[in-house]
Amino acid sequence: MKLKEAAVAALLMFIGNGVAQGQSSHDNLARESMEVGPFRMQINMPKALEKKFNSDGKEVSHALPPFALRKVLPASDYLTPHSWDKGDADHSVYFTSPNGERVGMWLDCRYNTGMDNHVAVVFDVQNINPITGVKASTVAVMEQYRVKGPDGKPIESHRWSPSLGYNVPPQNYLASNAGVMWLDGFRTRKGIVRQWVFTEDDAAGVADQLIGDKKDFAVTATFFISKNPKPKAYGGTRGLSKSFDISAGAEIKQKIPEDFQNLDFWNSKPQGKITIYFVSHGEAKEIISRKRQRSLEGFLQGIFTVEDDDPFQ
Repeated sequence: MKLKEAAVAALLMFIGNGVAQGQSSHDNLARESMEVGPFRMQINMPKALEKKFNSDGKEVSHALPPFALRKVLPASDYLTPHSWDKGDADHSVYFTSPNGERVGMWLDCRYNTGMDNHVAVVFDVQNINPITGVKASTVAVMEQYRVKGPDGKPIESHRWSPSLGYNVPPQNYLASNAGVMWLDGFRTRKGIVRQWVFTEDDAAGVADQLIGDKKDFAVTATFFISKNPKPKAYGGTRGLSKSFDISAGAEIKQKIPEDFQNLDFWNSKPQGKITIYFVSHGEAKEIISRKRQRSLEGFLQGIFTVEDDDPFQ
């Protein structure tokens, strides 16, 4: 195997297993956490749960799936597809590859409960909000549903939306002050989500079925903070490539706790954004082989310095 191919293979192994034999620390680019500013998120990819049913044929909800941390690579270190977001100082972009078949996913933002301010996160899965099921806005906005639903139309008691045909959630985000900062899938009803499961079948993808060609191929988390710091004694609590869509799998017991604070409790301007693309093993190899050549000397790269030999001798 050629040296470059061996390095690519080792890096892919590092993403999946956490350690690649024979790599220097300089080559260990895979990271356990995605970060932007003070915010952090991790991705877990356990095996997809199988649906199970009781004797009456009713689906039985699973407990939360296990930890299965999946490492990521920063997209800025590679020549990535033109369609991918490039990010900026407040927007970090990463990519990874699902490890095998029938792979599930859950997103972990619990680290952020340790910040001085309360933190809220709005998720976007292939351009739909996985809590509300409606198309995500171009710029993430925190919303609460007390009078109107996520489609802007009136709701009735118990948050029943006649226009949408289901009971809507209390809001479109998770909040650290409400107690839960992880998400395992698409919300279906109170206390239940359906596990995110990777699929190569476009027709099975939730976004494909809900918004069609308006879907994109990324998962994004946008972070907001409260206007004021929380009390000192306050304690916290757990692009896609075109080869992959995200489908709805087995039921999982997970609440989306209501944020009883009004929206004016929160700073309306997003404070950070993380986007992650999921690619096949083959696509990951291709991207990793196109690592950017970065200058360790910055703008002084190639400049004659006093330590260099005289170039005119």
